Amino acid sequence: VNATALDLLRVRRELAEKLGFRSWAAYDLQTLSVSNQAGAQEMLQRCWRDAQVSLMPLLRKMEQAASAHYQTDVSSRPSFNNSDRMQLATVAHADEAFFRSLATQEADHWTIAEFLPAPPTLPRLLEVIGQLYNVHFRKLHPSRQHQLASGWHSSIRTYQVLDGPAVAGVVSASSRTLGYVYLDLEQRKGLFGSAEHMAGAMRLCSGHVYLSMNFRAASWGSMKLLNLEEVASLAHELGHAVHMLCYGGGGSPDFDDLPLDVVELPSTLAEVVAMHPAVISLYARHHASGGPPPDSLIKSCQ
Repeated sequence: VNATALDLLRVRRELAEKLGFRSWAAYDLQTLSVSNQAGAQEMLQRCWRDAQVSLMPLLRKMEQAASAHYQTDVSSRPSFNNSDRMQLATVAHADEAFFRSLATQEADHWTIAEFLPAPPTLPRLLEVIGQLYNVHFRKLHPSRQHQLASGWHSSIRTYQVLDGPAVAGVVSASSRTLGYVYLDLEQRKGLFGSAEHMAGAMRLCSGHVYLSMNFRAASWGSMKLLNLEEVASLAHELGHAVHMLCYGGGGSPDFDDLPLDVVELPSTLAEVVAMHPAVISLYARHHASGGPPPDSLIKSCQ
């Protein structure tokens, strides 16, 4: 691996020199607003100086957590050394991730995953998005033969999206079909392992939207537990899906040419609503007891 990486760096340097640049970095920066290495380094240094103010409280919390954990008193010595790098004085490098998770309450994000088992959480989240945009997601159950003939993987969920809400689970007969959403939650495996790609929504054609979430599948014999980041991502892409189905223009390239704020507003709104503490309690239920998460746990994850 190291030899391959070095070969790549050599090829990059040779290519940049043949194109008249001192280095690959100089070539790569030419199209950016900061078009030279000195300017890029100055910008990074300026960002770092500005970030130190907001980082200090976090580093102090990490020092306090380390002090309690190691049962040492660090009050008599400075929390940070005198270098400009703001290194932690009492936390070993190998322990930084652990104490950062304590200081930022990152552990609570994994605790709340116990309240987000994918099979029951998904329909409740769809109901939340449906109420937000006055639509209803009706899950379809295509036959195995139909899935094989259409080319869809058996784990892909197909939903008919209907205009108007469902009352007591029943949709009005007058509700028109906006289209269909094909939800692919898990990573797909190819001949050489997992196919790594960005999650996103794709408008296949008018009335048909494919959502690829690229979530890591649960281990064999266990249930998939979603984390809050995955729920936010799913709500975001569902917002895109509803927008794409309601869009009356041309094909996917036509939709992609819309201004960025127009494209992202419905998806961002769905994400923000889904992450609101009052809304989380609507779809989060413990995988074993079925009870809602404590309010304190929800607030700590905000």
